[in-house]
Amino acid sequence: MLEKISVDDLTLSQVVVEFFDFIFELLSEILQEKTYGIILTKPNGRPFHILTRSVTEEELNTLIKKLDTCTKGKEPPFQIENFMIYPLKGKLSNYGYMFISDFNEKEQALAEKTSSILSKTTELLNFLDFYLIDPTTGLPGKRYLTSRIDEQIQRKIRYGENFSLIIIKFENFQEVAKNYTEQAAESLIGNISKFLKKIKRKSDILARLDFDKFAILMPHTTAAGTASFIERLQSALNFETFRIEYSNKKCEFQIGSVNSEDLHSLEHDEILLNAMLNLGSKEKNISAKQKRFAFEIIGDSDRIKECKDEILVASQTDMTVLLLGETGTGKELVARKIHELSSRRDKPFVIIDCASIPESLLESELFGHEKGAFTGATSRKVGLFESAEGGTVFLDEIEATSPAMQAKLLRAIEDKVIRRVGGTEYIPINVRIISASNVDLEEEVKRGNFRKDLYYRISGMMIKLPPLRERKRDIPQLISYFVQKYSIEHGKIIKGITPPVYEILQAYDWPGNVRELEKEVERLIAFTEDGSYITEDKISPKIRPLSNQTFTLDELMENYEKNILIDALLNCNWNESKTAKMLGISRTSLISKIKKYALRRPPESFSKN
Repeated sequence: MLEKISVDDLTLSQVVVEFFDFIFELLSEILQEKTYGIILTKPNGRPFHILTRSVTEEELNTLIKKLDTCTKGKEPPFQIENFMIYPLKGKLSNYGYMFISDFNEKEQALAEKTSSILSKTTELLNFLDFYLIDPTTGLPGKRYLTSRIDEQIQRKIRYGENFSLIIIKFENFQEVAKNYTEQAAESLIGNISKFLKKIKRKSDILARLDFDKFAILMPHTTAAGTASFIERLQSALNFETFRIEYSNKKCEFQIGSVNSEDLHSLEHDEILLNAMLNLGSKEKNISAKQKRFAFEIIGDSDRIKECKDEILVASQTDMTVLLLGETGTGKELVARKIHELSSRRDKPFVIIDCASIPESLLESELFGHEKGAFTGATSRKVGLFESAEGGTVFLDEIEATSPAMQAKLLRAIEDKVIRRVGGTEYIPINVRIISASNVDLEEEVKRGNFRKDLYYRISGMMIKLPPLRERKRDIPQLISYFVQKYSIEHGKIIKGITPPVYEILQAYDWPGNVRELEKEVERLIAFTEDGSYITEDKISPKIRPLSNQTFTLDELMENYEKNILIDALLNCNWNESKTAKMLGISRTSLISKIKKYALRRPPESFSKN
């Protein structure tokens, strides 16, 4: 039968049609003069190929209409009018229906033979599913992909329409296959395919090319458009973690692509080969340190996973985003990540701290000013909105703006134009607005402290960042991350962290959230000797429970003094004069205390990446 179908020479639809033409011929030898037929349907349920014997046009039309409404919830075979209906299904796909006029008592032998053929047909449909569709992900396989590439080749020849093929290779697949069960590895592949479905455009075709490779066929796409999509795809894949068994895993990917603009030969094998040869990661030239400590959202708690999903959705659109969360929850970092994952990633990311800029200067900072607009305006100044052209503007602590400034912001966001202070010309702007607040803006609107129309304009999408006390299961991961980061920056080798340190830091409520935890870990690194373990006695007294301490009063006072000194020195970047002034003591006294507690400045050679 398979030789008759000639699978290698046919496209997907031709394979299915040839297969059922053969089944129809087989049935005609058995059923002879009975009334029967086969209706093949597309995924949307519409018929695309119909074979019948002794069926009138009226009967066929009635049957097709009723198949749309009468099949749900019925166990096969079921009856419609005078016909028994047999759904044609593999394990993964619905191919359509077979219908046969009901058998009478004298035709039971025919019924048994027909049942046998239907059983064998189902087995072969399962084979077609596994050959043409990947059973792990439900995605079409290589055969389907090559047939669609052939279609795009024809469109390129006839209409000049360009297309691209992208190959995504899961680099550490072998590691996963070796260290996890087959079921866990398949589940991970399924999660990756779901992620790729979210990233691709609706018109793109996603397929499982091999056990460790996916392919995306992109119709109507130029080489420049492909490059832009790949940058976004690579950034999104680096950002995402994928669930496997009871933990989340960072996966490594290589991406290769080819565009029809760059091809000399339009053959699907040649196109696949070129995309494979171009497999490679653009990040290979980035050092391990830079890659490891690029901004990441650490944690796999439910709240953080929700935020990651929302960040990914926000990055794929150009709508306004409002980030809500307490101080220290990472609103600026989330805004930066949305920008980094978006199509604006190559343009500026401008941060405007609305609370730190005096009201009298804020309008000039945002919109710029003309020469002579006010005393001291000796030249024209370009504002931050103009300097961010094509990029993203992050309005932090937007609740601190005055009603007058809120009105001007509303005009700029709605009309996409600004006017410099002292100017008459309206200047068009192309920026994406992300705002942040550490208060409940909806409550501020009710109290009359924030404009309702501006609130609705900036909250096209809202992301609420959880405080650290509501995601304590993430604290060990955060500690490990910051220990690695700051041990590198301070030039120290940290052997490890004792269990009580984790227990104490996890028990604390962290009113300053992740920022407070980060600074505490940096302090711990500063206190810990090179080549030593981080121990509980190095933890700040405000965090360590008093009941666990066995200090005398003198020791307690010295501990507090030492903590205050190290905090002040870190805040002043180890500038002794500034630190002495901050503490209200002489520089000589400060140097004496530094010697007393054997405090050492971190080496400059390990500065921030």
